[in-house]
Amino acid sequence: DKRASFEGWREWWDAEGREIERKRAPLEERRAAVEKARKAGSTKATFYGVRVVSKRVIFVGDLSGSMEGKAEWMQEGEKAPRAVMRKIDVARWELKRAIENLPADGAFNVMTYEKKVKRFAEGMAANAKEKRAEVLSWMDEWTTEGGTDTWGGLNEALGVAGVNRAALAADTIYLIT
Repeated sequence: DKRASFEGWREWWDAEGREIERKRAPLEERRAAVEKARKAGSTKATFYGVRVVSKRVIFVGDLSGSMEGKAEWMQEGEKAPRAVMRKIDVARWELKRAIENLPADGAFNVMTYEKKVKRFAEGMAANAKEKRAEVLSWMDEWTTEGGTDTWGGLNEALGVAGVNRAALAADTIYLIT
């Protein structure tokens, strides 16, 4: 497995990486595309104050025991913390708000990790009213547990996104920890 060591990654990059770089659009072109999408207002969703530009998003949330910790929380535009809450409560609120504001023609999935990974949907869920209600209800049932398998959650999201397929099912992944 080449991913197990720096030398393996270097060997892979020397063989494959240059071709990937060659196929990528120039940086200025990519930045212009992102700015154009922002100006077009493709979505009014934000996540922790960051505008969600994509219409195909996966959220990966930490449900490990550390999310029981306290977090000072401020809504956008507020000058002082509103309340001291658990990190999991703030993450859940931010995530619900983001999902509720995704564009109607979008798609999403939500995954959680602690010592194991769980998915809301097998693949991407169409942003239909029923699916939003379903995921919001599922999120209300979240509880924190012991372990932290961040890599497991991210790896699962990359698989659903389709990083090894010609067309991506999702083009943005948010990792919440």
